[in-house]
Amino acid sequence: MSRNINAGKPRNLYTFLFCLFGPGVGHAVGVNNGDIIGYAYRSRRCALCDTAVRLGKEPDEHVCRRNHFKSSKSMEADSIADIGKALQESGISISVLVGDDDSSAMKRLREVCGQDIEKSSDLNHVKKNLGNHLYAFKSAGHKELSDKVIKCVQKMFMYAINQNKGAPENLKAAFAACVPHLYGDHKSCGTWCKHAENPATYRHSSLPYGRDLSNAKTREALTKLFNSYADNAAKLAFHGSTQANESFNNIVASKQPKSRHYGSSSSFNFRVGAAVLQKNVGYTYVADVCDKAGLSPSTHACLHGESMNRKKKRDSLRKSGKPFKKRRLEPKDNR
Repeated sequence: MSRNINAGKPRNLYTFLFCLFGPGVGHAVGVNNGDIIGYAYRSRRCALCDTAVRLGKEPDEHVCRRNHFKSSKSMEADSIADIGKALQESGISISVLVGDDDSSAMKRLREVCGQDIEKSSDLNHVKKNLGNHLYAFKSAGHKELSDKVIKCVQKMFMYAINQNKGAPENLKAAFAACVPHLYGDHKSCGTWCKHAENPATYRHSSLPYGRDLSNAKTREALTKLFNSYADNAAKLAFHGSTQANESFNNIVASKQPKSRHYGSSSSFNFRVGAAVLQKNVGYTYVADVCDKAGLSPSTHACLHGESMNRKKKRDSLRKSGKPFKKRRLEPKDNR
């Protein structure tokens, strides 16, 4: 885990409910370095206690793995409070929380760490919620919102956010220009709009047949929706993302598959700890642990860890390139 953390720097704190009725894992990722800076686990069961109850006797002395006695729904808020408290005690102040719009988790964190923590929206959740609203409009009778139109609206929405990072007022203006742009009104458009270059021949590149939208009721619904996002421009302008958290979730899932139950034993702790090391150190963490324990790691373990680290770096460069991102936007049948 990285120690190079300055107090007061923005931190990305987000919790993940690993299994709704089983064990849960919460973790905090630093915005600046992308490392796991804190994690907590919650379990409602202990294998030794459950066995003793089933046999009708007192359990032997042991470290009980059950540390959550409330509902599974409260695991997220409970773990985020523990992580915040631990970070605060170690001298790390949290100034920004990036995540979904879970008010209960934010409330618990502010109770532990203070009321001066800002809330920033995760762009992936925001884009998904926008799509849900648009498809709800379509189901409610706004037939003009075809799948192609919805993708166009989502693309404009994300362009507006990405082009106005750290500028909430400019983001508000961009949101206000989006809906009129779709309906052929380009008075408020910025330099991103190509209408000013040749008004007579301008056609939309993403709308069906390049034509403007025309339904007045759909325009009214879209305007209300974009106005609601404009009111929260300060949260969106921060450009918060929980992709690093989702990456860690996949690592935990590889160590602790949902098809198997490890949450009631110490195996769960070690598996989550191994996932944290893989995220922060890389695949060579096995050799590092052996060195720390005074053991000699095998040559194969060292070579395999270095090979996997190189593969991870190659994949990261490939997936961050423009060709890969453009290909992801294509329909699966055309790939």
